[in-house]
Amino acid sequence: MVRPILIAALIGAVALPAWSQTTPVAQTAPQTAPKPVDPYAPTDPAELEVWLRARGETYHRAADEAQDPAELERTAGLNAGIVEANDRAEAQDRAAAADYDAARAKYEAAASAAATARLNYEADLRAAEAAQAQYERDQAQWRARVAACNAGDRSACGPAY
Repeated sequence: MVRPILIAALIGAVALPAWSQTTPVAQTAPQTAPKPVDPYAPTDPAELEVWLRARGETYHRAADEAQDPAELERTAGLNAGIVEANDRAEAQDRAAAADYDAARAKYEAAASAAATARLNYEADLRAAEAAQAQYERDQAQWRARVAACNAGDRSACGPAY
């Protein structure tokens, strides 16, 4: 009887802050300001473009002789700075890629060497286990021959060929 009450109280305590921060559904609609619409603007895209051009809403580059030489020089300087920054970033990316490739090759070589060492270790371990098993078989056979010799079997007392 106590558990359901504690569970309900715990759920209420956890969920109450979240419920208090939510807004009512009526207020969740986007509150965007209405765009100023020219009632005379055409709705057809081709007509709209013609209409906007008629009002000067296009970009026309001025002729070189009409442009300010100081502004052209500043623009060229800024563009050169951007090209230099891009070239430095490209060189840095190439250097980082070369470093990554070298580190990856070193890692793969180390992983290959570790795999070879592990395979050699496992082969040596199997050889040692086989030698130990052969020793134990030979030891058991020798003990059996000694026991037979001590029991009186003279054929077991000679060397085993």
